[in-house]
Amino acid sequence: NRVRGLAAGGGDNTVGYSNVIDHFAIASLGNAADFGNLTQSRGQGSSVNNATRGIHAGGIIATNNNQDTIDFIEIASTGNAVDFGDLLADNNYLAGCSSSIRGVFSAGQTPSNSDVRQFITIASYGNAVDFGDCTVTSSRNASTSNSVRGLFFPGDAPGGNSNIIEHFLISSAGDGIDFGDLSVTRANMTATSDSHGGLTEGFDR
Repeated sequence: NRVRGLAAGGGDNTVGYSNVIDHFAIASLGNAADFGNLTQSRGQGSSVNNATRGIHAGGIIATNNNQDTIDFIEIASTGNAVDFGDLLADNNYLAGCSSSIRGVFSAGQTPSNSDVRQFITIASYGNAVDFGDCTVTSSRNASTSNSVRGLFFPGDAPGGNSNIIEHFLISSAGDGIDFGDLSVTRANMTATSDSHGGLTEGFDR
């Protein structure tokens, strides 16, 4: 949110997977502090948030099994994550973005690359609901948003890494629409913006 940042989970089969949630004050410098734990140790998941809640979804555990778990925490407090519901399928490498109302998760590995887009209502509990389809099947993706529109960058797609950018309206369901192209093809991206919709509705910095 505007005050606090969080980092959760991570790892691989060499070093093991973590259930640790860290937090830090965005406005100051310093090391992260312990916030609590996810409901299970896992990596390669995805997260969305609004001003109140943080959501961590999917990932992979030490047995190389993808997970459909969705956890949530209250950002302003500390404590362990609580079960929120389930994704439509076991999934990792999915990409998340959000408005103040909805969290949207795109594509990923289920275990093959997926074109499924799904959403949750952040303030409630429950399983993810189908949103529509991405333009290609992909994993190792990235996504970002403002309060209205989500942008999605498919990574590992058929034929190799992708340069596709697609967009969708977070408030309505439907398939992805072509937005334009990245300057190069790539996977394993990260993405950000100056107007993240998860802070407050319509809040642009």
